[in-house]
Amino acid sequence: MNSPITELICNHILDKISDFLILTSLEGNIKLLNKPLLNALKCKKEDLIDKPVSIIFATDELFQTMKFDKPQLITLNYNNKKIPIQLSSTVIFDAEDTATDILIIARDLRETSKLASDIELLKKNIRKSEEETTTKISLLSDALASVGESVFITDIYQRIIYCNKRGMETFNYDWNEFIGKEAEILYKTNDKESFRGSWRGEVIAMRKGKEKFPALLTTSSVKNKVGKEIGFVGVFQDITELKKLVDELEKASVDLEKRVILRTEELEKSRNLWEKTFNSIEDLVSIHDREDKIIRVNKAAAKKLNATPSELEGKDCCSLFMDENLSRNECPCHEVLKTQKTVQKEINSKKLDGTFTFSVSPIFNEREELEGLVHIVTDITKRKHLEEQLLHSTKMAAIGTLAAGITHEVNNPLTIIMGYCHILLNNPLYTGEIRNQLTKIYEQVNRAKKIIYNLSVFARSHKSEKRYIDLIDLMEKTLELRSYDLQRKNISIYREFQNNLPCVYVDGNQIQQVFFNLINNTIDAILSVKNQGKITIKIMQAQDKIRTVFADDGCGINPEDIPKIFDPFYTTKEIGKGTGLGLSISYGIIKDHNGNINVQSQPGEGTSFIIELPVASIIPFFTSQKEEKTEDSPETTTCRSKANILIVDDEELIAEILISSLKKYGFNVESSLDGHKALEMIKGIDFDLIISDYRMPDLSGEKLYEDLLEHKAELAKKLIYITGDTTDESILSFVQKRNIKLLHKPFDINKLIETINELLNE
Repeated sequence: MNSPITELICNHILDKISDFLILTSLEGNIKLLNKPLLNALKCKKEDLIDKPVSIIFATDELFQTMKFDKPQLITLNYNNKKIPIQLSSTVIFDAEDTATDILIIARDLRETSKLASDIELLKKNIRKSEEETTTKISLLSDALASVGESVFITDIYQRIIYCNKRGMETFNYDWNEFIGKEAEILYKTNDKESFRGSWRGEVIAMRKGKEKFPALLTTSSVKNKVGKEIGFVGVFQDITELKKLVDELEKASVDLEKRVILRTEELEKSRNLWEKTFNSIEDLVSIHDREDKIIRVNKAAAKKLNATPSELEGKDCCSLFMDENLSRNECPCHEVLKTQKTVQKEINSKKLDGTFTFSVSPIFNEREELEGLVHIVTDITKRKHLEEQLLHSTKMAAIGTLAAGITHEVNNPLTIIMGYCHILLNNPLYTGEIRNQLTKIYEQVNRAKKIIYNLSVFARSHKSEKRYIDLIDLMEKTLELRSYDLQRKNISIYREFQNNLPCVYVDGNQIQQVFFNLINNTIDAILSVKNQGKITIKIMQAQDKIRTVFADDGCGINPEDIPKIFDPFYTTKEIGKGTGLGLSISYGIIKDHNGNINVQSQPGEGTSFIIELPVASIIPFFTSQKEEKTEDSPETTTCRSKANILIVDDEELIAEILISSLKKYGFNVESSLDGHKALEMIKGIDFDLIISDYRMPDLSGEKLYEDLLEHKAELAKKLIYITGDTTDESILSFVQKRNIKLLHKPFDINKLIETINELLNE
């Protein structure tokens, strides 16, 4: 704006605009609002200043409005006073282009022909300092630029000194063409005082080129502190469409009155009883004519469709109830019109957000001619969810119980097999084909180990370590870990990441595990049909969710396989290439985070996995500080020869393997298959280190540790537990709190030697 506008003028203008204006902080606290809004809500400014904006807006509605550029129709709700409004919003930026505030503009729809009331008095005083005044003027100028009406300011001689953006657009003038011109170029009226003092009335406005249009003009004078007039303010509203609308409404009203008069006597006797019965039904009930156009809906249907009953009249079933991807032939109403028989269908509707039974029956007149339809929709979403939850919970409980037992029982024999393979592979006598066969055995044991580990993850019940996570950052780290493998397999990654996404509150390790599983799946799907391909990964905000999509151009999934794709042990891969646990584990992780995971696929056209996770309710402040790097693994040190080691394990073969392996490294090794005997040996022999099974029949890991603390505290620091029970969180908790080394069976002997060296060299 070229000429200066004082805060007094801007505030005065703000209060004269009929739109409701609200200025909030980024946190949603009200900083400023104009008098038309206060008058409409019948409250004082002090009642709302510094209050959260949700006090007058429903939170969901506000957030929805903030996400779209187009104006939204919602309802103000304050002290049981409801006002329908058309709402839009904009973000206010300071000189450094930093978001500072949010400006909300709402138009009162109760009386569209009524504009601003009487012009209020000028604001009393300029703000405390020039800096605050300048900031306020900037905000109010932005507000004027955003309002939907044409605002003009003239000096005392009625020469134009300011016009907002809407005014220039409406009157088709450039800024330089306006400034300095007399206000009379804008309109014609017989009232000479129309742009002097306080005035309101209808005028004939003139655009550039002399095009005329009807407008409602509201003017007022602006005075300084001593009461002297220093200029005038004018607000134009184009009422062309409003006049047309009024005419159309008047015609519609006349027509409606005629029809009502003709039918009132006939309907009055039975209407009340029928109306009460109709609206008391909880199902969504609608009555249609022979063209499938709605004649009547009950309150339940109108509420579900977020409309008034009259708004739904004349619309067809398909447009209201059926998803866009369904053809008209799949609509139950269409079937009834063709067959004239009752049709019942169960439909999973995205539009209605749930699963519903549709029951449509024909209505015949006295001549047995089809006269219309009665359409009843029953919401069975909760019932279906309960059925699905019960079925899935039963599956999960059974698999969890099975997995917990398998992991413990299978890990011991796997440890024995792996141990003997290690011994034989280190024997120079076994070469050639025998060594190859031993290597294959060792590899298959490792494969079985991974399967057992996946089972343990599936069965384990543990507390998530949640924190605020940037999903894009987590995805980039995941892709970085897989970059070599992706490049080697000729898989290209295409990223479609939305900027400035809010974070999510999740267990990062678990979500990364889901990402790994889905990337592995997409790679397998591509390589099953060709030797190269692409994966498109999208991360975007979808209302209050962050949506992540993994889309491949692989083989796709058969329709009959999709309902079972997240079931445990279900896999479409060849034998040996999949355990069927990856997607099941991923499903459980996402559900534990209150999210959703779905799949969309067509055979031969690729597959898309869609994950949705809730946006974090509190947005943390992230600095540029990177996560701390983990320390490099310590270099392997030479073994302390002649160190005395005690092995405690009730599995004799495991003890034999450990004795044989450790002696080859120069250790002195003793063993005990009995827990009590082991305690006696510890008291009588000076051991440098103890390797013990965590769960002995007569000696628990906790008891061994407590006994060491009591009798040989230093030896308690040289303790390694081994266990085949990977599902018990109490074991992990115990060793982590006491910084005790723990190896899960089956373990590699080299890993054991590395752990021994680490403890002995501390």
